[in-house]
Amino acid sequence: MALLPCVFGPHHFRGKSGSVYPAIIDRSENTRWKFRVCDKHGQVVQEGLKDFEVSDENPVTIEAESRWVCPSCLNIVQDLYKSLYVTAYYPGQERRDYWAKLHQNCGAPAWLPYTEASPPLPG
Repeated sequence: MALLPCVFGPHHFRGKSGSVYPAIIDRSENTRWKFRVCDKHGQVVQEGLKDFEVSDENPVTIEAESRWVCPSCLNIVQDLYKSLYVTAYYPGQERRDYWAKLHQNCGAPAWLPYTEASPPLPG
């Protein structure tokens, strides 16, 4: 059983937990937090973020159509002010980075939970 719990609820799991570090940047305001996930819920987070991964093979480009889809509501984003950035460390994998645009009235998707168990990090 892991020493630190999974943010998706009190359940037992064996092995290492993953760490996820989301940030929402809205002009000059930013909100950052962190949480841990078991392997099963780490896969849920990976699945939700798969279209927004940024890497050497998949660099950030303005032309990338998936970057203009809000990961919270899955509709096209028209404004350019609010963004979601995520760095994740899944067990047995290298660091993974993600970037997406958000609507002004959308928050983080449900699969990136913000709870009292995941306090905000200093901006």
